[in-house]
Amino acid sequence: QIHADRQFSATDLLVRGATVVVLLVVLLTLNGIWLARARPALVGHAGRLGVYLLTLVLAVAFGRLLSVDPWRAEIIPLLATVVIFAIAWDQVVAILTALTLSLLLTLSTVVEIGHFVVLLSVSVSAILPLTGVSSRSTLITVGFWSGVVFVLVEWGTLAIPSSEPAGMLFDTAELWPLLRGFLWCLVAGYLVAGSLPFIESLFGVVTDISLLEMGDASHPLLQELVQRAPGTYNHSFIVGAIGEAAADRIGANGLLVRVAAY
Repeated sequence: QIHADRQFSATDLLVRGATVVVLLVVLLTLNGIWLARARPALVGHAGRLGVYLLTLVLAVAFGRLLSVDPWRAEIIPLLATVVIFAIAWDQVVAILTALTLSLLLTLSTVVEIGHFVVLLSVSVSAILPLTGVSSRSTLITVGFWSGVVFVLVEWGTLAIPSSEPAGMLFDTAELWPLLRGFLWCLVAGYLVAGSLPFIESLFGVVTDISLLEMGDASHPLLQELVQRAPGTYNHSFIVGAIGEAAADRIGANGLLVRVAAY
């Protein structure tokens, strides 16, 4: 947003636009090269690549739409997208996506380096704990702590250039954007937690939540197994326990091995 008291000539606007285009081309080119080399399974599959790119476009579009006053809620699609990518693929892809989306949303909204720092910091703070999703409360907890990071970093970016940073703690007008951002981070956590089955279906992944549901002894298939072949049922549970312990020792997904044994 350009202040009304600042006037730019056509040449200035052209230079600024060209600079933005160059930044985006460089960033997207580097991202594309890294993905092609490090994640060929993602780039080489037309369906996965299409879903990835479409999600990026939708995140930027919704982020731009929600960035208007008084909502300023562009953090919701950004946070939801990077958390989904951390679940569907891995943390590295999610962090790279967070960098790209944070820059795109900053350039298309306030064009302030402080805002970019806030968006990227909140995104990374949400990605790092997601080594696994054992329950939906994990995603809500991630949203909560992301909100805490938002409050701290946003306050820091506002306090550093301020002449009276201590007075900001008691200024309602300054505190409201911080609380609003905290609320949006919580909303993003609840949004991803509630749409997890759809995310698993769309991206073709199985989270620990689904594995726990399938490994529950009350599952209809396991109940049928114990009725028809109790010996096989007991044997499968023993093999599952042994396989889970072995997988955990080598850093594999023990829960996946146990459910597969069932």
